[in-house]
Amino acid sequence: MYTQVVVGMFLALTVLLVAGPLDEGMEIGISGRGEGDITITNLAQLRAAAIRKPHVVRPIRIVADVYDVDASCGILVLGDGTGIEFVKVESGFGAGITRGSKICVEAVGCGVRRKNFGLAIIPGLVVENDGVHPMTVESGVVYLRAGLNPVVVRWFNRTADYALTVEYEGPGIPRQQIPSSVLSRAYYDANIKKTNFVGGLQYRCYEGFWVRLPDLIHLNHVKSGVVPNFDLGVRTRDEGVAIEFVGYINIPRDGFYTFHLGSDDGSQLFVGYPQIGIRPLAGREIGSYYGGRTFGKNGDEDESRWVSVEGTVVFPALLSDGGEIILRVGGNDFRVMIFEDCGRRPPVRAHSRVRVSGVYEDVMPGNEVGLPGILKIATWNDVELVGVDMQKTPQVTNVVSAWSETNVLTTAAEVKELTIEEAKKQLPVRIRGVVTATLPPYVHGAVIQDTTRGIFVSYLGLNLEEPLRWGEVYEVEGVTGPGDFAPIIIARQIKHLGTGKLPEPIRPAWKQLFSGTLDTQYIELEGVVLGVDNQEVDLLTVDGEVVVIMDDFQPERLTEYENALVRIRGCAFAIFNMQTRELNTAAVRILGGAIEVVQPPPTDLFTAPSKRLGDLLLYDPNAAPLRFLKIEGQVVYKVRNEYFLTDGTNTVCVNLRDRRNADFSIRDVVEAVGFLDCSGPLPLLKKAVMRKTGRGTLPSPIRVERRDLLSRLHCGRLVKFEGRLLNMWWNGFEYVLELQSDFVGYRARLVASPKQVQRLRIGSLLELAGVYVPPRTFSQWKCDWF
Repeated sequence: MYTQVVVGMFLALTVLLVAGPLDEGMEIGISGRGEGDITITNLAQLRAAAIRKPHVVRPIRIVADVYDVDASCGILVLGDGTGIEFVKVESGFGAGITRGSKICVEAVGCGVRRKNFGLAIIPGLVVENDGVHPMTVESGVVYLRAGLNPVVVRWFNRTADYALTVEYEGPGIPRQQIPSSVLSRAYYDANIKKTNFVGGLQYRCYEGFWVRLPDLIHLNHVKSGVVPNFDLGVRTRDEGVAIEFVGYINIPRDGFYTFHLGSDDGSQLFVGYPQIGIRPLAGREIGSYYGGRTFGKNGDEDESRWVSVEGTVVFPALLSDGGEIILRVGGNDFRVMIFEDCGRRPPVRAHSRVRVSGVYEDVMPGNEVGLPGILKIATWNDVELVGVDMQKTPQVTNVVSAWSETNVLTTAAEVKELTIEEAKKQLPVRIRGVVTATLPPYVHGAVIQDTTRGIFVSYLGLNLEEPLRWGEVYEVEGVTGPGDFAPIIIARQIKHLGTGKLPEPIRPAWKQLFSGTLDTQYIELEGVVLGVDNQEVDLLTVDGEVVVIMDDFQPERLTEYENALVRIRGCAFAIFNMQTRELNTAAVRILGGAIEVVQPPPTDLFTAPSKRLGDLLLYDPNAAPLRFLKIEGQVVYKVRNEYFLTDGTNTVCVNLRDRRNADFSIRDVVEAVGFLDCSGPLPLLKKAVMRKTGRGTLPSPIRVERRDLLSRLHCGRLVKFEGRLLNMWWNGFEYVLELQSDFVGYRARLVASPKQVQRLRIGSLLELAGVYVPPRTFSQWKCDWF
């Protein structure tokens, strides 16, 4: 049986890349001279091709064992004599591939790039220049046949400057911008019922703020048309925009062509007619020749092998790419890394008992031995729920150690404790730790955390084979530097030690969160996602509301968490003014972020548990500060986004999360869903959403004696009493009346026309009816006006 793949990668404009049929036993290859025609025959060569610059598109023919497979999202875990690799086939494949079989992967015209901790085979990809970065040029080499070849360029810009250049060179063609004369598009002439090729490219324009190129097939374009060349002049705006150009390029003769793609921000270039096929061969069960693993044992055995383990989930989460589980097995905690989430949420929660199968790798934490390592699995399908452990969630400890040496700073804490002036002296440093955050490649930096704390490490100027990777352990030698906000390490030498283990996150107090002391520290926040604006997550915690900027995540991914109770882990970055170094306390930035869903968002908020207003202060065994609660009442007063509701006897204040939807009127009967706060004299439903269910007559006001005017028991209630008018003025929105009853002074605010108040005279004795509320906002509990 042969699995043939049809590649429809260029959206719905036309099927430009189609994998032709490949006969049984056929070896795919291309003719030509030079390095590009060397066939990739093993997994080690495949990984080397992914990190090579410039990228060379080579034919692939690899025979490997299938350790695991998830055909629904194109994932294979393959092993041969050179190692084990997690591979995503972007075009997908059929369902005939099974775990334990031996297969032959054959392809031409397919690019290879790194994805998460594995690889991705992408039909037609020649140049990868994705991500947020300044103007950067990347190149790729591919063998092309003479004639028309499909070409696609995708580009996006997040903010600030933008640029795109597309150049090529080849046999008889010096390096130059691709001229419009060699570009064309397919045009179907309905009159003659024939497809012709005419000048220009088709384009589609999209809007959104991304950190890398989005999957455009799932987005709606805002503009489309025809353009002569790869011209950004068709963009709808300068920021938050993406364009896809689709067409054909005329290649004059067979040979190797080099494409140079320059962009600010990210871009990709696809060209040619790729083919990819996966053919099953005779195989055997993985379990028959890959044994288990006993943690804590060391020897000459392979550091990577297939194992199955059972343990208790401590922290299940989605990452910007893939996911992770902190799993307790016996007395040890270790990480389970998920290669591809396939658009699914974690199927398990904390305290679940699960069985997981995957590739085990040893941790290399310096001098410490016998510690559990990391388990890498393909997808969430490899996590099998076997029960629930009701014991307390275990704590995860950091296994990365530091050591001391005379005249050398040996911990991140020692560097962080320096003043800016001391850090400028370039004091010698040597630390060992795990990478908790990586920054875009043009920054040339990462955060490394040892047993004391995290610190930013700059490796600008070092000729590294590849950037530092999240979750890996490194030894860094260098000197101190002042940094832009806090002291940093300027690396002179970096040594990769192996796979690491993330530290136990700090769960900061509210004041600590905005003090700047958590800069580059690995933290955890828990709260309900109130809203998402691009990468900014409005998170309501037990202590208050905070904006968390999740730069690693695409906006459309974050919107899935609205109204969910989540835990966010990651490396915190202080937001500050680059010129003055002054801290901005409005938000916190998280890199290397992971999101655990503690409680999924309700399908309909108004199906939340409900209570009568009179029961809000009664004992509730299910009470929790971040639990959605529904109430019903009648609006008796409103000020900005705050509404006072009553059931005729009891009163509550409702604080709406979105002021734009605060269009309810007095006398409206409404339902409100939010979070109950009983810390004041009147129950408060904060960050609520509200809907109108009817309209009714207001209840009669309660007469209040003069001696009870300052009693907080009247806050929010509809009351009536007498007072003498001392003064009156218009504040631009309403009339303000200053009154006195006996020795008590207070103010009343009255929305009325000049005719209605012109008969009022200073010194008059007035009877007033209204709602007794706190001044300005409900957070101030002194009741002195109505």
